[in-house]
Amino acid sequence: MPRDIAAVNRSHMMAVTDDGLVCEITNMFDADGEETDDFNAAVVGIVRVGDDEWFTVVFEDYETVRVH
Repeated sequence: MPRDIAAVNRSHMMAVTDDGLVCEITNMFDADGEETDDFNAAVVGIVRVGDDEWFTVVFEDYETVRVH
């Protein structure tokens, strides 16, 4: 069964797959397509799931979680 990215954390450069695998966001890009380290400016990210498995995530597709 194919994996999907269930959650992302830009500030920690991490993503979690729907089967619980914690992965690294290796690169982020801003709205101009420029690579960025600024997680507030990033709109998409590249997630390394395995040696030969990568995902592109659009950050606006994920709901922001707030901690009180």
